[in-house]
Amino acid sequence: MAQEEVPLLDPSLLNSIRSLTKPGEKDFLGTLMDIFFKRAPELITQIEGSFAARDADSFERSSHALKGTCGNLGAVSMMKLCEKMEHIGKGGDLNLVGSSIQDLQLIYARVRDALERDWRS
Repeated sequence: MAQEEVPLLDPSLLNSIRSLTKPGEKDFLGTLMDIFFKRAPELITQIEGSFAARDADSFERSSHALKGTCGNLGAVSMMKLCEKMEHIGKGGDLNLVGSSIQDLQLIYARVRDALERDWRS
């Protein structure tokens, strides 16, 4: 059985967010994107630091926080990876992280580029 492809972004959620902006108001989706672009790198740095320190609790908390940030903006593939990392942290065996942090950095770059290219007003 083939593994289901996880989309990079959820267009229906992004369109729903975009529809919340009333004429003459600042673009709400753009505001959320700006928050995401500020917060995600901070959380990725926290994840890297907690991994380097072998602090599974901090790794779990940072992964959980980033998962929520991704979910709020419809960054589905990034959210799923954060969920996996959160479970690894909860389990306490950071040896299972493997390439997840590098994968997270790559996916974040793809998400950022797609949001800027396709969703910035």
